[in-house]
Amino acid sequence: MKLCILLFLLSVYGNLSYGQKIKNLDDSIQSEIRKKIPKLKTYIESNEMDPGLKTVESTFAVDTFKIEYYQRRKVTIHSNIGAMVTVTKYITAQYRILLNKYYLLAINVATPDEKDKIRAAQEAWEDFQKKEAVSLLKIYGKKDIANVNYLQAYGLLIKTRAIALFDSYVELKD
Repeated sequence: MKLCILLFLLSVYGNLSYGQKIKNLDDSIQSEIRKKIPKLKTYIESNEMDPGLKTVESTFAVDTFKIEYYQRRKVTIHSNIGAMVTVTKYITAQYRILLNKYYLLAINVATPDEKDKIRAAQEAWEDFQKKEAVSLLKIYGKKDIANVNYLQAYGLLIKTRAIALFDSYVELKD
């Protein structure tokens, strides 16, 4: 958890240090995202699915679309290592937010017995995630938080858990 907070803080610091030019670029990307969201929601919700899950599914699609689109645009524009590090930290922090969001949503719709199982599973995952972070550092050979390969692998770990918690939430809500 401390590593995630550190990643998030470094991400925020990194984003602030790019100055006004990057802010304008980010505003442009966010504007592109806002324009695409209504069409995405309409597409997702037009598919045959359980009516009670349409909003849930489209919300998750929009949440992940925002993150992935931002990443694609930033990586296309900036191909240097420093920018990759900053974008990867930001993306990981955004998936951490989704992870927490869907964990809380799952807890809120679960029965008392299910809540205990979800909490136990999350605690086990947090322990695993800490050990995996250490293993990833060993694999990539540096204890340097700016190591892009480490950050990408760690980010994928967080993203995968966010998706798993979303799936659990949908299963519980259904």
